[in-house]
Amino acid sequence: SMTDFRLTARMIARQPGMAALAVLALALGIGLTTTMFSIVNGAIIRGLPFPESERIYHVAPLNTADRRDARSHPHTVAELARRQRSFEQLAAFRAEMANVAGADGIPERYRAAWITPNTLRLLKTAPAIGRDFRDDDGRPGAAPVAIIGQRVWQERFDGAPAVVGQPLRINGVLVTVVGVMPQRFGFPQSEELWIPAAIDSSAAQVANETTYEVIGRLKDGVSREQGAAEL
Repeated sequence: SMTDFRLTARMIARQPGMAALAVLALALGIGLTTTMFSIVNGAIIRGLPFPESERIYHVAPLNTADRRDARSHPHTVAELARRQRSFEQLAAFRAEMANVAGADGIPERYRAAWITPNTLRLLKTAPAIGRDFRDDDGRPGAAPVAIIGQRVWQERFDGAPAVVGQPLRINGVLVTVVGVMPQRFGFPQSEELWIPAAIDSSAAQVANETTYEVIGRLKDGVSREQGAAEL
């Protein structure tokens, strides 16, 4: 009504700062809701861009009090992979920025992911050039290797076909490039290079231990409910 409108106008005039804060909070809330829906719509409703993606699930510890999930410690990842029977396999990953330098020695920041060597096989995808990670690549003490994306290939190696076997320095560690992923490939989101993660199943849990996200591909004939019940 006009009375409500005039009352609101007078309150805004008396406290313009508080009114501006309320409008900003409302705008941020609407924006966050839209972003979250877009993420859910893209990753769940439309499906992941991998073969038989409807059988790929996120596996994580869940806090039943607040329904929030958490990342897993390496020993948990190893134990889950060893004991479970519902999934063809489980894979673990973590994503963060990395400093990358080529032959010119000039570092540049790229989005990187540390993944267990079976991750690309679980996703049923493979490098366009070179090879996938082998299980040995993820063992402690293995020779450092990496798979790069198209952007890193173009910017660090000028798109040279003979990129496999070339050196690349990632976070100060000299690694060997073993593969290049296809155009538009991104995992877990829009990462541009991938390094094998060394999951030490014998390591005891420590407070500052690196944690991982886990995904699994359900076996044929196993339902989501059956997999969840086993876990």
